[in-house]
Amino acid sequence: MHDGSCTPDRAFPDVFPKPQGPTHSPIAMSPTSSRPVFRAMFHASCLTACLTACLTAIRAVCLSSLLLLATAGSARLSAQDPVPFGERPEYRWSGETGFSSTVDALPLERVLAALPKRMPEHPYLYFDAAGMEEIRRRIERDPESAAIRDNLLAVAFKLLHQPVQMQVPIQARDPRAGWTPRDRGEGYKRTEYEDHYRETSENAFTLAFVYQLTGDPRYAAKAYEFADAFCEFPTWTRRAHEFPIIYDRIWPWNVSDDQVNFSFDHHNGDVLRLMGAVYDWLHPALDRRQRDRLRGAMLEKGINRVRGQYEQHWWATAYRTNWAGVNHSGLGVAALALLGEHPEFADVVAESYNGIRKMLSELGADGAWAEGGGYWSYGVTTSITFGDALRRVTGGELDLFQTARLKANPIAF
Repeated sequence: MHDGSCTPDRAFPDVFPKPQGPTHSPIAMSPTSSRPVFRAMFHASCLTACLTACLTAIRAVCLSSLLLLATAGSARLSAQDPVPFGERPEYRWSGETGFSSTVDALPLERVLAALPKRMPEHPYLYFDAAGMEEIRRRIERDPESAAIRDNLLAVAFKLLHQPVQMQVPIQARDPRAGWTPRDRGEGYKRTEYEDHYRETSENAFTLAFVYQLTGDPRYAAKAYEFADAFCEFPTWTRRAHEFPIIYDRIWPWNVSDDQVNFSFDHHNGDVLRLMGAVYDWLHPALDRRQRDRLRGAMLEKGINRVRGQYEQHWWATAYRTNWAGVNHSGLGVAALALLGEHPEFADVVAESYNGIRKMLSELGADGAWAEGGGYWSYGVTTSITFGDALRRVTGGELDLFQTARLKANPIAF
């Protein structure tokens, strides 16, 4: 999960040969980076944007490398816009506010028409069975890919033998403020709750991918153990973003001051992306009860907190904040993963597509972001996570990479 800190931009060498086709930043990842980057320093890829900077070196290497193997060279800006949106939005500039954009929402009917009538077999979010075979072939012919695989296997093998704690630790009231002895770590491990929250979700994610990579059912079983432990959390919203702490904040652009519902924060968005992938990757190995355990948690602690009541969540229209991208992306990935069981979640997919498209349209004419580079990286990379999955599922008919401001600024320094 992201803590809001800024990560310095760095240029990394290509891991794989450059693919043929358009040069608008196909995804690449450094084997030593803690998050994926577009070539020429454009930070955007699938899933790993949600990883926290406090991972250890080996965890950073392996977790950030998961979808390098899955998507390297596959996500790119296509030469033509497959969805005829008509005229591009006009941008109105003023000396006081900088700019605002007019971007019409895509009707639900258009989203329904783009989605498949019948969802394919899992996995399908970021790769299918044929895609995984290509990943394995790439590993065999590329030494750096093989090194990434070896690091992943080392971490996953260690996790196989790690006990899984089912008891959820007590959450401190506000560790940053130091209001209570638990907040200050007096007789307690101050970050015990946060560590358990992060480790259970991320360990499930790592092991689920390694299960797909190897086909070894031991990794699937252990991934489910960690995912089951994460489902034990009564809420996936973190205390720092609940009413007692967040209510008195100054609200951002395009958000009214009348805010009282804080049941879904950016941590929810982060873990929904992780759990959506876990559900997609583990689906073939799980029985019905196990699938329903994960599905129920994503509904109870995620989708059902927002679906049909977006107007009650301040971030839903805060298009100049990273939260808009993070949360719409998490909800969208989870909805895509569950469309086979819940075709009605097409409305969540539509909300995510429209919300992220409006957020990306608030990039400056030169690609700048009002919150600065750290939050640009967080908001945009998580948005592209959903964008990549949506483009795969719709066969390119819904393509967030074609958003005008993003397409015009594929490089960030």
